[in-house]
Amino acid sequence: MKASGKRVSFQMLYERLQGKDYGVRKGVLPLFLAWKFYLLEGMPVLYLGNKELLITVEVLNNINQFPESYDLYIEKKDMEKELYLQEMEDIFCDAQTEKIIRSNRLSVIMENMQKWYRSLPQYTRVSERYPQEMLYAVRNFRRLLKQTELSERIFV
Repeated sequence: MKASGKRVSFQMLYERLQGKDYGVRKGVLPLFLAWKFYLLEGMPVLYLGNKELLITVEVLNNINQFPESYDLYIEKKDMEKELYLQEMEDIFCDAQTEKIIRSNRLSVIMENMQKWYRSLPQYTRVSERYPQEMLYAVRNFRRLLKQTELSERIFV
C-alpha cells in the first residue's frame, strides 16, 4: 500500500515482517513476495538503484539478501483497483468463495452480485421510487444484473 504511487524500500517490509509481532523466517519471504505480486491486479515495478528489474527468482532472492538495496513501486491506479476489488469481495463474496482464483476473480464477484440481486424482494427489484437523477443509472444497473451472460470487465 505504501508503494502506491511512490518508490519504497523493501527494507521497511522486511523489518515489519521479521519484527517482534510476526517473526517470519527470511527463507519464506521470497515466496510470500511472489504470491503477493501474483495476486496484485497491476504490475509492480522493482528497482535496484534507478534500474527497473524483471520479477525473477534471482531478483527475489537478491531482495531477500539485500532488501535495503531494492525498491518497489506500484501504479496508484493499480492499487486503487485492487482496493476496489477487495471491497467488492468483502461485500458480495462469502466464506465459501473466500479463496478466489485470480483468473476467475472478476467472474466470481460478478456471479455473487447477480445472486445478491436475485435474492432481493420483488418490490426492490422493480421499484421506481428513486430520485429522478438516479433512476436511469438504477435501471441500467438492474438490466446488467439480470443478464445471464455478462462480461465481468464492465464493473471494473
